[in-house]
Amino acid sequence: MDSTLLLVRLVVGLLLIACSAIAAEAVSLSGYIGSHHNIYPVSNNLVPESAHNRGKSGYIAITEVYPDTPSGAQYHYTVRGDGFEYERCNRGAGFGPETFFIKADQPAGSLSSRSKSSSDAPRFSSDGWRVFTKEELDEIMARDNFRILGLVHSFDIKSERLVKMLAEQIHLDPKRRISKGFSAEIRFANQSPERVAAEIQNCADWAVKYEIPAMLGWVSWWSGTPLRMPDGEGKTFGDIKYQQICYAPNSEQPEDVQLKELLGDRYNNHYCLSAPNQWSNTPWLTMNSSALNQYRYKRADEALEALKKISDGDVQWVDNIYLENEPRYWDTLCEDGNSKRKIGELWADFNPLTVAAAKADGVDLNPADGLSAQELSWLFRNVGAYNQEFADALNKSLHSHNISLPVYSHSLQHKFMFPGESIGHAASEWAYVNGTRSGLEGLWMRISDFARIREWGRWANVNREENDGHHTDAHLWDLRVTYMMGADLYNSYNWDSIGAQRVIDYINEFIRELPTVTLAAAEAKPVAGGVVIKTPQKLQAFTSITLPITVGKTREARVRIIDPSGNFLASSTSKLFADDKKVVFDFPNPVEVCSNQSAIVTVETKIGQKDEFTPVAIQLTDCPGGGVIVSLDMLTQRALSLAIIARAEQNRRK
Repeated sequence: MDSTLLLVRLVVGLLLIACSAIAAEAVSLSGYIGSHHNIYPVSNNLVPESAHNRGKSGYIAITEVYPDTPSGAQYHYTVRGDGFEYERCNRGAGFGPETFFIKADQPAGSLSSRSKSSSDAPRFSSDGWRVFTKEELDEIMARDNFRILGLVHSFDIKSERLVKMLAEQIHLDPKRRISKGFSAEIRFANQSPERVAAEIQNCADWAVKYEIPAMLGWVSWWSGTPLRMPDGEGKTFGDIKYQQICYAPNSEQPEDVQLKELLGDRYNNHYCLSAPNQWSNTPWLTMNSSALNQYRYKRADEALEALKKISDGDVQWVDNIYLENEPRYWDTLCEDGNSKRKIGELWADFNPLTVAAAKADGVDLNPADGLSAQELSWLFRNVGAYNQEFADALNKSLHSHNISLPVYSHSLQHKFMFPGESIGHAASEWAYVNGTRSGLEGLWMRISDFARIREWGRWANVNREENDGHHTDAHLWDLRVTYMMGADLYNSYNWDSIGAQRVIDYINEFIRELPTVTLAAAEAKPVAGGVVIKTPQKLQAFTSITLPITVGKTREARVRIIDPSGNFLASSTSKLFADDKKVVFDFPNPVEVCSNQSAIVTVETKIGQKDEFTPVAIQLTDCPGGGVIVSLDMLTQRALSLAIIARAEQNRRK
């Protein structure tokens, strides 16, 4: 062989190797979830987790990773595989991984993706896609356990009647592996040790008597705030130096001499406190006082010591412990619900201790010139850091007392809360805490809010506030979302305040209608090219839709669902047979249509030998919902969620 040709081939070979190395070079997305910085390796291509997955049929799990951006990235693309084509359009609810599923009726081979533009192109987890078979999902459900609880008042002996109701009136189906219990807040920080022990004793007595476990909340907020407890320096923890300092950018308040003295040169009339408020004028306390936090940890440890003593070392009557109740800032949403004053937009916390903590991290926390993304990000992470530090302290105490119990964090779930709304971080991220399971206050729930939360591992709806002014149909929907998205438990808060029987009734309705709930659409109206539908409040997503359609011959059909603005929601294909009066379209991922919104459903078929789809008229009937039926397979969705959660637990232990 000519030496020149040999040299050329050698150089080309080396270049190909170099290019392959560059192409294979790890790419990652990094960002924050709560106070934790995470890095996720990503790929532009769909590769299997292992070769074994290519030979399996079932549900293909594909994990996208979304960047840490304020507006949230949207991915819109098509996945092609053996025997299917699936269109995916989703806007991420925040930074990190999110998994969806494609039903594969035959063994999955290679997968490919194609997006319409580079801005819509997805980033996939480098772990690769995998298939969960029916047998694997059945095995997961055979190990499942879901618990339904209701809050009772541990300080009130009359609360025993509520425990009795839960024990006797919730009708369980043992085949579904659903159990029941009760919960109670232990206000460890503002009661005497004797009173704390008495509250724990009440719970122990009720749990043993009615043979249902208790979920105990270690709470030092709301009614558990230690306002009158001495700080060891001649004052109490209700003193102004321990309070959250608020800032109203659009309104001025009367001069506050104490506040002016505390803030010094920084003070102006836009600063104020969290009181007066309609909740017994309870001030919200800062999260950045070392003295206050050390007091919390000490009293929490003493409460655990009392728990062990009362239980004689055997705490099997306790299901778990959850931490706090809505640890957060006093902000606009708090003030909007405050009937004692209306300030408008409100920010927190600018206590000198908080400002000093920010400065130590290189951030000048000064609301007088507005709040930058850097300041908002620091404030957001500060709440997560508070939750993490308390969890670390409690886990240390549990270990020292040789007590082994699951521990849940506690946070609201909402996207629209200060300070995370404008920087693309939901309050749910405050529940992302190492050493605990994620505990959320889940209400007015959307399935899409929880698609990323199940990627964090085990979680629970620790506080479903019943006294929210909404119909219990909406509460029933929250219970269904909690179950489908793989939560360990659902805890009803303040259920006795709206009529305890109403809550018992909707819980029993949930159990009665497992595994699949089917309802007529709340509304269906014909429009050009399709039908506009609305869902009932108790069923705001579906995994199948039944449409009244009649055609002259058998043919392939495709349904597309869009919102009124034309944004794609979902699609599915099915066979239309000549004699059918209706057709069912199935979806592997729930199609989300909130009850206060609507969706447009269109159907197309292939005519003759053509590949193009042609619109088909949908003839509505006189049936309820215009003959349109929506159905939700809750059991399959739970199995898929538990599969994701199990994988997430393994990843977090690595």
